Amino acid sequence: MQEKFEKLFYEFVPEKTDWGEWSHSPQAFLHGEKNIPDAVMNTGFQVITAPVQMETEPIYHREAENLVFLGAKLPDVFSSFDAEIHFYMGKTLDTMEKIVVTEPTVIKVPKNYWHSPLNFVRVDKPLLFQAVLFAGRPGSVKL
Repeated sequence: MQEKFEKLFYEFVPEKTDWGEWSHSPQAFLHGEKNIPDAVMNTGFQVITAPVQMETEPIYHREAENLVFLGAKLPDVFSSFDAEIHFYMGKTLDTMEKIVVTEPTVIKVPKNYWHSPLNFVRVDKPLLFQAVLFAGRPGSVKL
């Protein structure tokens, strides 16, 4: 590596989690500014292996967020998707609607939109879930 780029490379450290049988461990996270100075993104890479309800209460972020759902078997993350996910989203709490995901999908959650719960109802094959929050620091607003 050239010296001029040395400060642009950061180690991606595996993080051991003990969340239960529904999630593979270790996982990979980029915790924004905690890992990379001046970062404008937080993200995690979770392999979901069994049904689970995440984010049980509605929340919103002051920044946009993308939620990515793919099959976890490489190289074909499309045909290896076999799950059903229920997600709720709306501009206000009163306008939230249920979204059912049954194929590889990216959901764009605009800033200040209420969203969640996020319920992995059926997981017949492991899937890759990635939440990408476009902020240097994690954070959400709850009821």
